[in-house]
Amino acid sequence: MAPLSLWCQGYKFKPKQHIAPAAMFLMAGAVDGLNQVISHEYPRFKKAFPNANDRYWSPGISFMNKYKNRDPAQGEKFWGSSTIFVFTTDAYHLTRFTEHLLLAGAVSVKITQEKKKWYWYLAEMAGYWMVNRAGFALTYNSF
Repeated sequence: MAPLSLWCQGYKFKPKQHIAPAAMFLMAGAVDGLNQVISHEYPRFKKAFPNANDRYWSPGISFMNKYKNRDPAQGEKFWGSSTIFVFTTDAYHLTRFTEHLLLAGAVSVKITQEKKKWYWYLAEMAGYWMVNRAGFALTYNSF
């Protein structure tokens, strides 16, 4: 017990510093859960949201939204619609973009805070990972 108490003396838990990143990790997990439901369990999603527009939500057909007249042979619908702005074309790409944006935001918030020993970053990372997976489970299992 003594080594653990000595190890913990250099760290002071400050809850306010964890609110924003934890919220972003939770939301990123929730968006990932939504993405996985629409990608692999679309009938479950459709049952929960029967009026959802399949042309936007169903990855099996929504990927064509990035093309002019929904025809890949005609090229992009607008400049960047199949690359940098693909997130504007369908739910699958929007959820991926949103998850990545939230994770990058959370990391940015954390690294601009006070410096600490490397192992505290690992401990916090594990905690945030658990929050992220809780967000995923809450969304994925709700359908």
